[in-house]
Amino acid sequence: MVRSRRDQKMARTTKVVTDASVVVKWYNREEYSRDALKLRADYVSGVVDLAAPYLLVYEMANALRYNPNFGAEDLKSAVKDLFDLGIDLILLEDDQMRRISEIAFKHGITSYDAAYVAAAEAGDMLMYTADEKLLRSVKGSRVKHIRDY
Repeated sequence: MVRSRRDQKMARTTKVVTDASVVVKWYNREEYSRDALKLRADYVSGVVDLAAPYLLVYEMANALRYNPNFGAEDLKSAVKDLFDLGIDLILLEDDQMRRISEIAFKHGITSYDAAYVAAAEAGDMLMYTADEKLLRSVKGSRVKHIRDY
């Protein structure tokens, strides 16, 4: 029996947040790409479910835009692939924006990074990143390095 993407998502047991530093590694081979690709493969096979603030799309596209190995068509293809994966992209609301501000000031991080942390917090999920500076800033939180996936 072939299961629909919706059925596959319902069967997943673990939901995690991922940030752009991980997702970029799906399209650009660099340190920790193997770990990032394992997370992606586990998502595709139904082992985990992925979520991220909608901001992920913009951050990933911007990072790949400035990659000298990526052209316009490569970027369009990567963005299409990201949408086709069906990751749960979260639109932020007023109360979440207030929490993002609190997290950003508490940890001295950007509002962009705080958006991922807030999404993980709101959903009681772990978050995976490859951003060493972010990890140092939010030490002791639910944020983990992708190498630890």
